Amino acid sequence: MTSLMTSLLNTHRHLYNSALAERKAAYETQKRTVGYQEQSAHLKTSRKENPYLAQANFSSCQRTLKRLDRAFQAFFRRIKSGEKEIERTPGYPRFRGYGRFDSVEFTHGDGAKLTTDGRAYFQNVGAVKVKRHRPQDAPPCRGQRQDCHFLSSGGPMVRRVRLRCPRR
Repeated sequence: MTSLMTSLLNTHRHLYNSALAERKAAYETQKRTVGYQEQSAHLKTSRKENPYLAQANFSSCQRTLKRLDRAFQAFFRRIKSGEKEIERTPGYPRFRGYGRFDSVEFTHGDGAKLTTDGRAYFQNVGAVKVKRHRPQDAPPCRGQRQDCHFLSSGGPMVRRVRLRCPRR
């Protein structure tokens, strides 16, 4: 199961890096910007060509592309406002190496779900035992859409699942 989880993280890392490379190459060669909408539309054909990407949940792949889009939005916001990080220019989004991409985002119910027997189920990975710190139906999450984050931390065997509720 650990190899399936590592494969899932690597697939999303490769998706993030290839989307970043696509944006960078489009701007350097053609002076045009590539946004989330265009990359999300291209994702369907990429899944037909890449067997690892085809196994990944489509919504989680879209969330990885959205993660890159948020990084670009933050970069351009910092440039526009003139922010400087310790007397340097704002940092351009970076390529992620092995071990530098540590999470995959899922929508609860679409590719990931928490079960009543103390496990979290991830599509194409299976059920993972979870230690809950509060009941699943505890406030403020009751009756709201939740996000599941599959996180890798500490080493190859340590995996965490974070359940995040939307802010009110």
